[in-house]
Parts: sequence; structure tokens; C-alpha cells
Amino acid sequence: MATKTKLFKGVLVAGGHTTETEMGIGTLAPSTIRRRIPGHHLPLLALCTAVLVSRPQGLAANRPNILWLIAEDIGPDLACYGNPDARTPNLDRFASEGRLYRRAFSTAPVCSPSRSAFCTGMYQIAFDAQHHRSHRDDGHLLPPDIRLIADRLRDVGYFTANVVQLPPEAGFRGTGKTDWNFCYEGKPFDSNRWQDLAGHQPFYAQINFNETHRVYKKEKGNPTEPEKSRSRPICPMILWRAKTGRCITTR
Repeated sequence: MATKTKLFKGVLVAGGHTTETEMGIGTLAPSTIRRRIPGHHLPLLALCTAVLVSRPQGLAANRPNILWLIAEDIGPDLACYGNPDARTPNLDRFASEGRLYRRAFSTAPVCSPSRSAFCTGMYQIAFDAQHHRSHRDDGHLLPPDIRLIADRLRDVGYFTANVVQLPPEAGFRGTGKTDWNFCYEGKPFDSNRWQDLAGHQPFYAQINFNETHRVYKKEKGNPTEPEKSRSRPICPMILWRAKTGRCITTR
């Protein structure tokens, strides 16, 4: 049986970004994190953070801790979204105990513009962060009125963390990834250690997982056979054919 590490009382949001549709799972119930969530994590909808930022005075006495799980290059091909071939028991449990979002969409098809958007709550085109892996060393800063979620929560008393170091019994490490298409001056998070959260509450912490990042590496202990998978229909998309220089529409 997988080892369980008890979480703090608060909000648990499974999140991330995807090449197609962005979905999300959230729960207000105390929960547990299992020993290694095997590549089955979900995209982000942290509406709870917007509430916390906009109305801090009403939540001063009882502000929940927020844990945000972020995955890479993942869509709703999960059991809780109806895929019969997906084995995602931990996310299915989150969905059954919390809230499953079905009408949410990604603002970008790759990681860096998507991360630039969801860490600020703004469309990436609003501050020239739409180009993949851009503005890494040219001094391009966020406009004064656009700030990180971590900064806004820190202003209302939250301790912030981008967790890399987890307890040994967890069986994995966070990547600590930010991957933003802008330059940030200062320290965006207060810590990268899970151990620091117990003594600093309320906290906003995120854990980034890399298992689902392209190019996907097949997991030996929980294999999925692509030729037997019954994927859902995908939306039409425009593809750029590099050899011919023509745009094509496909499904």
C-alpha cells in the first residue's frame, strides 16, 4: 500500500496546462497525498485564490492553506473525465471528493505561455508573453499592474513555496519549475521545502510534476498501450506545414 503523507487543512487544487482543453479539480476537504502520483495530475483552475486576493479582510480569521499540483502537457484523457482506458485513481478521488471543472480552456498550447498566464491571472498576450521561451534575458518585466499570484497572496499574509524538497516517504521531488516568458526581479517564492510549511501558515504552495511532459516516457509499473487506447475526439486545429509553408486544417 502506498505511504500517505497527511496534508494541512485547506484547499487542494490539481492544476497544469495542456495542448487542448484545460480542466481542473479542486476540493475544500482535508486530504492526503499518496506516495508518487504516477503521472496522473490535472490542469489548473485556482478560482479560490482570486477570492482570497479580492476579499482578504473577510478571511483573516480562517484562511485556508492552498496546495496547487501542476502537471505538464496534459488534457482531460483521465478516468474521471470518462476515458475508459486511463487509470488515474488519485485524481479520480480528488474529483469525487471535490469539484470537477468541465468548461475551462487553455490559453496556450505549450508550457511557458500557459504558465505566464496562470501565474498572473492574465492573458499572456496582455504583456507580450505569448511566444514560447521568450524574454528570458532581455529585461522584459511585468507591467506594474500585473503581479504574480504568489505576490498577491504574500501581501495578505500567506507564506509561499514552489516545493522541490518533499519528505522521503513521498517518493518524488518537485521540479521547482517556473518557465515564465518575462523577467522577475526578486524572490518569487519564500521557500522550496515542504518541511517549512508546517511552521508558516496560512501557506500557498505549488508542486510541479514532470512525468507527463513531452516526450512522454512510458511507465513500466503502470503501462498504457497507445494502440488500445480510445481517445476522445479532438477539436479541429490549424497546423503549419513547415516543408511547404502552408497552413492546413485537420481533426
